[in-house]
Amino acid sequence: SSMVQSESNELILKGSLHFAETATRNYIPPAYQYKEKALLFDMILKMLKTEQSANTKKHLVNYIILFACNQEHKTLLAQWLKEGTQIKDAVLTQNNRYTIIKKLYKDKDFPLAEKEKLLNQELEKDKSDLGLRKKRTCEALLPVLENKEKLWNWYLDENAKESEHMLFASMEGFMPNGQEELMKPYQDKFFDVITRVFEKRNRSYARRFFLYLCPFEQSPAILAKFEALLKNIKDEEKTLKKCVLEEIGEMKRKIRAQEIYLTGLKSVSYTHLTLPTILLLQISVVAG
Repeated sequence: SSMVQSESNELILKGSLHFAETATRNYIPPAYQYKEKALLFDMILKMLKTEQSANTKKHLVNYIILFACNQEHKTLLAQWLKEGTQIKDAVLTQNNRYTIIKKLYKDKDFPLAEKEKLLNQELEKDKSDLGLRKKRTCEALLPVLENKEKLWNWYLDENAKESEHMLFASMEGFMPNGQEELMKPYQDKFFDVITRVFEKRNRSYARRFFLYLCPFEQSPAILAKFEALLKNIKDEEKTLKKCVLEEIGEMKRKIRAQEIYLTGLKSVSYTHLTLPTILLLQISVVAG
């Protein structure tokens, strides 16, 4: 019975962490994400130091990396890459290591030489195609305008001499959270080119382009641009229409959730609730 209880608790924790990560990324306004992520990071770090289950620690390690949001957090993660976590049974997988490096690559304040050193150390151990794809993603994550412009033109080049797998890996890192100002010019560019991309490129490429390079800003202004785009899509462009309709629906849900969050901050009753409870209340209202 204790084993069943342990497995049950582990499933609940894993589900709660997944839920919290999704909520902070999608349903909390950007101005408040930093605070919520910092709270979750600190909470998980304390849990890692006291948790006895090795399996549970695997989940905690996976999510603490995702919640890292300030220089103190990222410095600690970089230290983990070099020295290990120094916490019993808290072991970094290869995927954990790449996730940390991607987190560092998109940070404008983390030294470039240190980023490259850490990535190259991983690539020395990993000669697989996965390693090459992760390198492409990291290169796209760099917060440098000239780099972004070069990549954007590469994605649009119908004669690009590169496999689609590598192009997709690069696209994955092009537009990360935390680079909102840098990405603003590409929001308008997206709407300028997306119809042509679906006309000229194969379905798989066009869908990935939409998935990875679609503006991540959740705002009425961007929603209006998608609704205007929808009106101009021809009936025969079914794949593009489907993508846009799905994005409009998702964006409306996210905007509504963010409004609920802000309303909750103004409510006295919310101030006495724990963070996980607040998150559950938000999503239950949105889902309903």
